[in-house]
Amino acid sequence: MRHPRYPTPYNVLLLLLLLVVPLAAAPSWAGVPTVANITITDVTTRSFSVVWQASEASTASLRVFANAPGTIPATEAIITPHPVESGAPAIRLAAEDRGVMKVRVTGLQPDTEYFFQTETTSISTGETLLAPAVPLAVQTEVRTVRARTVGAALVPFSNDLLLFPSLLPDGLSPAAGALLVIAVAGARHPVSGFVGDGVPAPHALLDMNNFFSAATNETLDLTGSEVLTIREFRGLCANAIGPVLAHARRVPLDNELSEVTAPAVCFSPTNIPADFNCDGRIGSGDFNLFLAHFGLSSVDGSPDCQFNADFDLSADGRIGSGDFNLFLSVFGASE
Repeated sequence: MRHPRYPTPYNVLLLLLLLVVPLAAAPSWAGVPTVANITITDVTTRSFSVVWQASEASTASLRVFANAPGTIPATEAIITPHPVESGAPAIRLAAEDRGVMKVRVTGLQPDTEYFFQTETTSISTGETLLAPAVPLAVQTEVRTVRARTVGAALVPFSNDLLLFPSLLPDGLSPAAGALLVIAVAGARHPVSGFVGDGVPAPHALLDMNNFFSAATNETLDLTGSEVLTIREFRGLCANAIGPVLAHARRVPLDNELSEVTAPAVCFSPTNIPADFNCDGRIGSGDFNLFLAHFGLSSVDGSPDCQFNADFDLSADGRIGSGDFNLFLSVFGASE
């Protein structure tokens, strides 16, 4: 009998899959909260927001400074914890209960550097954590523009408003209190929105007109097909800080009308959505993402902050061997 000199791609993938061992989340206890995933979002010429996760039900605020050591307060800063555009208190309360924190700062000057610390206060104990120890820096944008230069003319443009759902593993229930953060290549900072704020749950509405170019610090004109990274801050999971679910999509083609649209799913050449990182091919990057979710289930008690339906290719509520076989059938394909 002849034995192959090298393992087949199938054997390599199967071996790696079998070696994956799920890691349990570390527990946390009520007291002084801990925080994770501090993210600067929604930076404009006059404002910015910060989102993060707390280890327990908490309230949020920021300390904003005019200097790097954090000794001079930015007196012009107006701080709004858990800004909800619709004014619905249930959204804020659900977010606080799940440890999903967001604070907006307005009243700022354009093209100016500010510094901040997050302030997280446990609802159960009243203990407060300032983080990080050294204030983080953020610079406001230079200019808001709504036109591009085409030859000798200025042509108005407007990006779309994006709708994206956040569901619990049952595929039906909205993830109450969840916050969605979307980033796009070329933008300096992501934008964010709470589930159910201004639109019916389980969707969140995100304004892509608030993307500013990392190169020019002016409004970024999106034409469509750019890769979006959508992160779901779902909050507490098994008494620990839950992971942030990530999805890759493409910006829908833009017709300059600022319509409400849904992002385009990245499909493989065989119409199976296995291009998890949206790079146009099914390869090792997609396989590593698949491995990280293998074994999770929406029907067998997996925590709601872990199951990601993007990887449930067979749509049976489990990320298992059936999904692996589907993934294997398109592995190596490219656009």
